Amino acid sequence: MTLRNLLYGLSLLAMTIGTPGVVQAQPPSPEAILEDALAQDTEVPIEDELVPDIDGESVPDAASPPAAEAAPEEPMMSANEAYNQGVDRYQQNDYDTALELFDYTIDRNPEFANAYLYRGMTYAALENYNTALDDLNQAISLAPGNPTGYFMRGTVYFRRGDAEQAMEDFNATLAVDPDYVKAYLFRGYIDVQAGRNELALEDFTTAIQMAPEDPAAYVLRGFAWERTGMYDNAITDFTAALELDNNLPRAYMGRGVAYYRLGLLDQALDDLNEAIFQDYQLARAYLNRSHVYYRQGKTREALADLERAIDLNPALAEAYMSRGVILADQGRLREAEQNFGRVLQLNPESAQAFKQKGDTLLAGDNEAAAIENYSEALFLDPTYAEAYKGRGMLAWPQAIFLVPLMTIARPLPLTRTIWRPMRLVERLTFRWGNPKMPTAIYPKLFPLTLTPLIQSCSTTGAW
Repeated sequence: MTLRNLLYGLSLLAMTIGTPGVVQAQPPSPEAILEDALAQDTEVPIEDELVPDIDGESVPDAASPPAAEAAPEEPMMSANEAYNQGVDRYQQNDYDTALELFDYTIDRNPEFANAYLYRGMTYAALENYNTALDDLNQAISLAPGNPTGYFMRGTVYFRRGDAEQAMEDFNATLAVDPDYVKAYLFRGYIDVQAGRNELALEDFTTAIQMAPEDPAAYVLRGFAWERTGMYDNAITDFTAALELDNNLPRAYMGRGVAYYRLGLLDQALDDLNEAIFQDYQLARAYLNRSHVYYRQGKTREALADLERAIDLNPALAEAYMSRGVILADQGRLREAEQNFGRVLQLNPESAQAFKQKGDTLLAGDNEAAAIENYSEALFLDPTYAEAYKGRGMLAWPQAIFLVPLMTIARPLPLTRTIWRPMRLVERLTFRWGNPKMPTAIYPKLFPLTLTPLIQSCSTTGAW
């Protein structure tokens, strides 16, 4: 029994990979590889059964436009002719005209499953996902044995960020057709994002076995190897992909990151240069190259690449984080603080950004603001030892108490309402050096919610 079968149907806790505290290469995001795979030869399999048109004609329920039929006696198009033209327009990215033709097809034959399928695909291409789902649901209802309906609906859920629904549809696709390679690719990527790397590797390996000439499967498996720290395996897969198609900038970027992780900076720089040469708008390639430059002591080049990455993608939080680290190292504290602040605008739940901002404020002798940011970091991650160290709490017994207290307090109602007075007490404790103060003050602040917890910690010696 495979690992996939053992865990099939279980709801697994999603895992995230924390950003390191120093500038590091960031693994490239493979979403574009999936989109490229989806765009290549997405076909609706030909079925043997013929769908009767309301005109009495027989319409093949197929993806590729069937051979043109003789013109009907009446001047108007048949449903089949409109469908053929709609598919052709869809493949030429003329979505508005395609929609008109699929509308006409469905008006003429409301039971034409593939017309709903292609119209749903067209709405998805226009990012009108709700309408796309309506059509894809209808296509599945009319043709439940067609795996492409489930697959396309899964890609819509995937694009909307609904990984659970997408996974269900990719599972359904493979239940109907176990050889549907693209379903393995998408399902594997969802597993990578959720930290289920072994399952992802299993799916990508299956895809490679079924389609050994498809470079996308090697690229995606390379990303999965990187997530597990198996950088030599990642390099092997990225190299295999590039041997099949040397015009894959994300494969060069992925291999460059793997070289970086192994300390092979020259090879990393060569690959990232090639990635940028092939796609000069690939923001993450500049981000990763900046990390190589920084490790090589080329600070000016690193900052220039980060500036370019931010110009290309102003929402790339990792670029602001890296730039903040470099600026702080140069003593440009105000600029560093602004960059960490920008990270927090983009990702308010970044414990690392609060901690880095706290370090910067402390270096600027703004102790009170530093404590504020360290405390925010600890609210988000109660196990963040470096934040305790920065705040100076490791020297006191309260640190033993605060970890379980914050962990338990987080799920309480109005969590931040509870947390902020707690933080104020800690700040007073920090300034006045009174380790018994929280025992006396917390029960007055939280007589119902935290008093039993505090009393328990006091009597058991946690304080």
